[in-house]
Amino acid sequence: MKADQCVPERSPGVDFDNIEYLFNESAGAFIAQVRHMNELNMPAMSRLLSVSKKTYMEMEKGKRQYRMHIINWWCFVMGMSPLHLLAQSNYFSHLPIGDYRNIRQVRLALLLQRVSPGDCLAALQTMIDHCPRPIGRDADDSVCIQPSELAGVRPFFHDKDYYRMVADGLLCFLQNNQLTRRELAQHLNVTPRTVRRILSGDVTLNFNYYARFYLSTGVYPLRILDNSPYLKIRLKLEQRLFLINDLIAGYASSPDVLDELLLSLTHLPVDAGWRKLFEH
Repeated sequence: MKADQCVPERSPGVDFDNIEYLFNESAGAFIAQVRHMNELNMPAMSRLLSVSKKTYMEMEKGKRQYRMHIINWWCFVMGMSPLHLLAQSNYFSHLPIGDYRNIRQVRLALLLQRVSPGDCLAALQTMIDHCPRPIGRDADDSVCIQPSELAGVRPFFHDKDYYRMVADGLLCFLQNNQLTRRELAQHLNVTPRTVRRILSGDVTLNFNYYARFYLSTGVYPLRILDNSPYLKIRLKLEQRLFLINDLIAGYASSPDVLDELLLSLTHLPVDAGWRKLFEH
């Protein structure tokens, strides 16, 4: 969360308590869909996320709370944004995240993430060159992620500093928006005691806390960490998704051409470094 972001009026008409299980089910279904689109099996996913096979199966069924650090790591490896998970639920349709519900956008994001950086760059430039509508930019290294960068940031998600940085970001957000801890407790629907533990970095947050926060404030979750390797990857992913959204809009008049380009991407070899992330 940026220091200059302000909290708007609380969103009326949606009680997250009433939709939480539906939100978890839609998120789990999307996680399962992404696994199938990447032709991955459950053991590979449990190794990637450092969870048991039983826990992962419950995640796909929406029967398990999603820990923030696990969702954050999953987004990085899949080339996704946490907004993709939020966009699967109709209860977030009033927020400006419709692009993240577009199946072609999802497919393109996944395909570009699993190929080598060189193939990713070449594919994006080809799409830009053939786009019916001018994009106004070229593809460059700012949208390509090296597998070594992902492997390097992996330990951070299981380090105690992860939730300490989450706490620091939330404290900064509260101070800059003149919000009290009690108001944060109301946004997250937790007790003031739990908020104290969150703001001291002593509790592992569930993703639904941030879904509640986004629904209440419109503030994009997971933008609050200052860890440099993490920030570098997050910015690259955001830039790539912005470019992908521009391309999807640019090919709106020629969806068949876009589908042909997507099909050609499926024939590119999966990067060995990316595949290795699922081995340990």
